Amino acid sequence: YQRRVRARKRRRRQQREFHVDMEGTLAGFVNHSCNPNAVVVELYAPSGADNARELRYFLQSCRRIEKGEEIAFDYNWSYYDDVETTQKIKCLCGADKCKGFI
Repeated sequence: YQRRVRARKRRRRQQREFHVDMEGTLAGFVNHSCNPNAVVVELYAPSGADNARELRYFLQSCRRIEKGEEIAFDYNWSYYDDVETTQKIKCLCGADKCKGFI
């Protein structure tokens, strides 16, 4: 019995752990949704020893995010606006008012 309890606790602990490869940005771990709970905000922030201001992008919640809910924002890829529908990336977000394409 004790062995099973220890094994169960070990599995729970392993399920809570995750490892992130820090190459690129953390935005790569945020998915698209046509009904997002976050938006991208542009801010000029101090950077370096001379406090030069540099354009930075942040994610900010636009509504309450429930515990366990995936953080998502609308990619809104304007690059694809002039591209034929066959070349656009199909959206699979599942939102009620999904636009059909990212």
